[in-house]
Amino acid sequence: RAVAGKLVWYDWVASEKVFLLYYRQLPGVAGPTEIALPASRHYPGGFEVRSSDRDGTWSWSFDADREIVTIEADPDARDHLISVLPAGFGPPPATP
Repeated sequence: RAVAGKLVWYDWVASEKVFLLYYRQLPGVAGPTEIALPASRHYPGGFEVRSSDRDGTWSWSFDADREIVTIEADPDARDHLISVLPAGFGPPPATP
């Protein structure tokens, strides 16, 4: 939907219902990252969003009507890895 920086890669692991998004912050780019997320179809038991950003430096919200996850990333971090996982997934999956 919208990435607040340069998209480096993303992946959807359908068998595990895991979405990964890796992007790099760019100077002068501001605003949130938005991910379209059909949660009722892919995550009927709920989901969680994780980030490589330090705890307390980022946040996320979900608009269920629009099915959009909005992520406010750490403005001081250069690289961001966002994971959307089924609720209770456990440790994040390995990344390339």
